[in-house]
Amino acid sequence: MSYSNITWLRVSDLGKNKTYHYRNDLHKLGYEFDWNKKEWVKQSEGNDIEIAKTFCNQSRLKLVIDLPQYRRSYDYRKQFLESNPGVFGKGFYFCSYCGKPIGEHGLEVDHLFSVNSAQNSAFVKWIMKKSGMDTVNHEKNIIPACVRCNRRKGKKSGLWVLRGFIGQHQTYWITHWIFMCILILFSIWFVMNHPIKAIDVLTFIRKSVLFLFPN
Repeated sequence: MSYSNITWLRVSDLGKNKTYHYRNDLHKLGYEFDWNKKEWVKQSEGNDIEIAKTFCNQSRLKLVIDLPQYRRSYDYRKQFLESNPGVFGKGFYFCSYCGKPIGEHGLEVDHLFSVNSAQNSAFVKWIMKKSGMDTVNHEKNIIPACVRCNRRKGKKSGLWVLRGFIGQHQTYWITHWIFMCILILFSIWFVMNHPIKAIDVLTFIRKSVLFLFPN
């Protein structure tokens, strides 16, 4: 069986409840301690998942059922580039979160619903299922991002997911930038023809930019 098809059971501390006090029981259940991640790990055989749930509930420990469909694939970037050639097929993209134009070499491919949230949140799993995403690497869940936004988002969800969901549609940013160009041209024309109210226009532009780019 390949690693990509294995389901792992991961047990870790939960608050003041430490796995250290249950190390003998975990050993007996077939778990091994991962010193890098500070958790107990075991390859699931299918019929031991309920046993793990019961043990962790009684011991008040955290259990993560690491299913293969919620694990980051090694080729999700390649998968994204093959199905998304960029604006006009030229390898040119917009960051889904801020709209920054980026080329293929500066592009980072992000999971809209992070791998961490997909593994740990039943609510996120439910949303993904309702959205037709059967894996965390589904084409709907991998989107273009710039380095800055990808680092800032990290494992976050909430408004980041909403922004990414809207911004992953590249036509949104094309419309956005066309509107911005029209706004700038109008502002220049207005300032040239109404110099007395120039300060008001500049204030309006500043507020518009802050609204469109809250970061």
